[in-house]
Amino acid sequence: MSRFWHILKEQLARIRASLGSRTFDADFDEEAEAHLELLTERFVRRGMSPDEARYAARRQFGGVTLMKSELRDRSRFRPLEAVLQDSTYVVRQFRKSPLFAITSILTLALGIGANTAIFTLVDQLILRLLPIKDPQQVVALVGQGQFYGDNMGENPISAKIRG
Repeated sequence: MSRFWHILKEQLARIRASLGSRTFDADFDEEAEAHLELLTERFVRRGMSPDEARYAARRQFGGVTLMKSELRDRSRFRPLEAVLQDSTYVVRQFRKSPLFAITSILTLALGIGANTAIFTLVDQLILRLLPIKDPQQVVALVGQGQFYGDNMGENPISAKIRG
């Protein structure tokens, strides 16, 4: 059970990071620069020149760009990031062409309204049980006659009891 809570906390932290401030790049650059300075100082104390120490520190520290990309992927909730990017793009495009925006919004509203109405009707007529006190006593009336079935007018209406 603790594994579940760990995963849940991790995902919530990712969502919070995705919705939070956009200072990730600046914070990461500052942190990486601090580490590079510490490594450079360590190499200078070992007897390297400042330029050699800086080069050795960069080589030992690794690719900053790749590290930044991996950290961003691990700390962010990518699906939410994609939705936010797509949403801002849509808003920008709608601002450029308001007639298209109005047409799109009305089409979506009409489609959602029609689907809701149809589902409500199907739900009431088919999916929910009829509010009958004793469903075993339901009687089906079957019409037979000149225009019904093969009996050609014999026994015009009969009752069948289901159950």
